[in-house]
Amino acid sequence: MDNVMETLSTDTVQHFLDTIGGSPFTVTFLKKDGTERKVTGMLDTTKNKRSENVPVMDLESGQWKSFNVTRVINMEQYSG
Repeated sequence: MDNVMETLSTDTVQHFLDTIGGSPFTVTFLKKDGTERKVTGMLDTTKNKRSENVPVMDLESGQWKSFNVTRVINMEQYSG
């Protein structure tokens, strides 16, 4: 039997995205296949953040990744 992770409400995720601006943050989310992923990145502040799939620049790989706001487990400002 699969462990079901509790996800944040989309309102909570959207509020975080609205207030984080261009600061780095870490998001933990469930990928489409159900596996957990953690990304530390930054938003593209020139794009509209009000989408179900949010692109972030992964600070480790230097590549764009995205996460679905309905699958977020945790979000926090990156403290280095």
